[in-house]
Amino acid sequence: MYKHVTLLGWGKALPASRLSNDDLSQFLDTNDEWIFARTGIKERRISAFPVSEMAALAASNALACAGLGIHEVDLLILCTTTPDTLVPSAASRTLAKLGGANIACFDLNAACGGFLYAMHLAASLIESGAHRRILLVGAERLSWFQNWSQRATSILFGDGAGALLLCRDEQAGGAICTHIGGDCRGNEAIKVTDYGAGHNRYLKTSPSLNFLFDGKDVFKQAVSSMLLSARQVMAQACVDQTQLALYIGHQANARILQAVADKLGLDDDKVFSNIRHYGNTSAASIPIAVCEAIQQQRVRAGQRLLLTAFGAGYTFAAAYLKLPERLHVVVSPLSEQIPQMQSGLELIWQAVERDQRHAWSRQPTVQMNKAVSN
Repeated sequence: MYKHVTLLGWGKALPASRLSNDDLSQFLDTNDEWIFARTGIKERRISAFPVSEMAALAASNALACAGLGIHEVDLLILCTTTPDTLVPSAASRTLAKLGGANIACFDLNAACGGFLYAMHLAASLIESGAHRRILLVGAERLSWFQNWSQRATSILFGDGAGALLLCRDEQAGGAICTHIGGDCRGNEAIKVTDYGAGHNRYLKTSPSLNFLFDGKDVFKQAVSSMLLSARQVMAQACVDQTQLALYIGHQANARILQAVADKLGLDDDKVFSNIRHYGNTSAASIPIAVCEAIQQQRVRAGQRLLLTAFGAGYTFAAAYLKLPERLHVVVSPLSEQIPQMQSGLELIWQAVERDQRHAWSRQPTVQMNKAVSN
């Protein structure tokens, strides 16, 4: 338990362009009923802009909420699997957009578990006295990685960003507990192929990216791992399910969320879900959900949150978060939406045509993944 760490600000940023299940049915063998029944997703956001653009807006909103400027922050950690560039880091590009200088920053990639990994690290650094205020941002442009000929994965993911500002408070009194874990035996279950320094760049033709996903194993491991992590962090905080105001799990699949909540003995009114609107936004999922829970007054001053996440690599984590006693919902002067001129379908259409041509050229050897079990 961290006795001197508390939440000071929060903010989010979402692309305006939506990609609905009905849009997907225009080029995939699927429909709204099939997708929603298996995932709980109705639509997702698609960004025309890089991760740093969304991250900077989410961070700006969190700073505005706290009434601080970027130069009053000691460290920025950007959690992402989809950086603008490998060099420099997306965190550095985000900081430049915020007008920051002489501030430490770095990217952290633990996939969907990334934001809670960063919270674990940030809380430790603040508790130790190494830093006073740390801005955590989760931002993803997962639409960029999609192979739009693969129904199993292209229905799942969306783009967006969220941010939380943690600070040192001598009176916090144990407002945060965290737990992180991992199981590298899951390395092959969720992965993007043909990308990174492990890929043979000297081939004559560069293959399309493929987002591989073993849905059955992911479901089983996600439920058991998030449950393990949740129980660990609740034990640290000396709380049980009756003392929790709200449970926010990583928004990957509505059935996973419900399974974890059921095993924890939580009533439906204590479970927050926004997956139907955004899909799986990976590292951005938790901070976006926390922002919305506060804005919608699903949680109030002094109440307790349980957060859990699970991601590729198999990373898993949980956090207990007690909201400040003087919490008030701040309406940021900044927009939470990034305006875009095109619809989600228009933004991805060229990629759809390319991916389908590539899939047809490989027939009959190309096989669709089965990320969502029947």
